[in-house]
Parts: sequence; structure tokens; C-alpha cells
Amino acid sequence: MVDIVYSLAKRLNINAKLEIVPEARALKTAYHNHNTMVFSFSRNAERDQKLNWIGPVLIKTWGLYGLKSNPNTYEKLADYPTIGVANGDIRHEWLAQQGLNNLSVNSSHKLNIQLLARKRIKTIAYESAGLQIVASELGIDPSSFILLRELKQQAVYIAMSNQFNDTEQWQQAFKDMQAEGELQQIATKWRQKIKQEHNINAQLNNGILMLK
Repeated sequence: MVDIVYSLAKRLNINAKLEIVPEARALKTAYHNHNTMVFSFSRNAERDQKLNWIGPVLIKTWGLYGLKSNPNTYEKLADYPTIGVANGDIRHEWLAQQGLNNLSVNSSHKLNIQLLARKRIKTIAYESAGLQIVASELGIDPSSFILLRELKQQAVYIAMSNQFNDTEQWQQAFKDMQAEGELQQIATKWRQKIKQEHNINAQLNNGILMLK
């Protein structure tokens, strides 16, 4: 996604400055500041009112994960003792909208994985590739986790604040990348990279990387 954003900026002769911040802060910044781009975020009704969208850059499958040593499953999400979510993440919003009272809201997916590994929480809402990569970076064996149930498949997008100069130019640059095959080239590059480095199998869907 960083490759895509840099390519878009290059096409428009713009020197883009990237900053890594927690998801909730990124959204708040985009909601209240002009000329702010954020990525990558899923769409919902509230975000559609507050953001403009450039285009989809990744497709993820959400899942509920637990420890392989304690693979307890329940019929209803409300029956799980705790579900760890990252503050500001779309999965947090989606689960909260279902009226669940068992959510453990933490600052990041990284912290959720650590808490799950330490048995401080029972499950987390995340996706397979992210879990495997972040767990490896933390020195935690990814095979110690198990998928308890799939939740939803969702595309994620590059988004812009409503007050953004040259919105249509950015959107057109994205369409040009699609038409010229550059999006697929970037997706193919990263599909090979995550296969080589993390043994993660990903697919391409209309030139977009799709993670199971």
C-alpha cells in the first residue's frame, strides 16, 4: 500500500510525507484536517460521510483467533469470554455495532497478540496474514494460534479527508494505475514477497492482493 501511495504521488509530482500513527488517531486526523490521506481503511456508512475514497488496495478476510492450546468455540460471538480488538479498527466498530459487551479494546493489533499469547484475553479479531507476520516480529510462534471462525471478507481503501485539494486528480491517477497494470504489478511483487518471507499464500482479485 505504501508502494501504491508513493506511485500515486509520483504521478502527480507530489512529495508525500508518510507518518505512522494508531488507527483511531489517523481517522480523527482525517476527519478534522484538510489535505490528509489515510490508508488502509475499510468503508462503512459513517466513514462514507466523513471521507473521500481513492480506491481499494487490498482484500482481507477477518477472523476470530484463539490459542491452539485452548480452541474453545461458541455458537454466538457474545458467548466468547473476551474478544480483543484494536481501537479505531473497522472490526472494533463492526463488533461494537452488534451490541457485544465482551470486547477488550486495546491500542493495537500487536498488543492484542501479546495479550492473547499471555492468556490475558481469550480471542482476537484480526486476519491471518497480519497475525502471522506480527507474531513472527514479536518472536511468538504463529502456529500457536488457531482460527476459530471466519467473520467477514472486506476490501480496504486509500481515503482522503473531505477537504482535500485535487481529489479528482488522485482518483484519476489511481484509475490510470489500474488501467496500465501497475496495481497488478505491485500486488504480484508483494504476493511473491510474503510467500518467500512468511510462507503466506495470497491471491490476486482484479489486480488487488487478496489475503485469506
